[in-house]
Amino acid sequence: MSDINGRLTEEVGLFWYQDWGRRLDPTQSRGWILHFGLERVGFCTKLRSDFVFWTKNPLPLMKRFDELVEYPYYFQFTLTGYGKDIEPGLPDKKQVLLPAFKELAAKTGRQRVIWRYDPIFFSSRYSMEYHLECFEALAAELSGSTERCVI
Repeated sequence: MSDINGRLTEEVGLFWYQDWGRRLDPTQSRGWILHFGLERVGFCTKLRSDFVFWTKNPLPLMKRFDELVEYPYYFQFTLTGYGKDIEPGLPDKKQVLLPAFKELAAKTGRQRVIWRYDPIFFSSRYSMEYHLECFEALAAELSGSTERCVI
């Protein structure tokens, strides 16, 4: 995939998250990643210009930031108003994920953390009004920690 500047960008889902998912030897120009955790994809670090990390929880990766310094990268951080009924595997959003978002932005720069408010679906619990209120509250909370939001 190319980014908006036409540079080759590697889409990465599980890269660096866990030791068994990481197959890149930093001393080599070639390595393996698990592309969205489904398949192994070979790549040459000399041909890639960026890495994109999609996440709902960056905490497992944040302890390994020192391994990212030599690579250009940014994060697509998905944060919505859904509860445990929809996202049961996530840590508490107010206590854990909002502070993690802010910490990530502080460590990497807010221009490297794109907030994603998606997917959006409607139900008896998750109405249009619910999403508007959640989005407004999250936007206020994340103010200063990101420059972009994708809906």
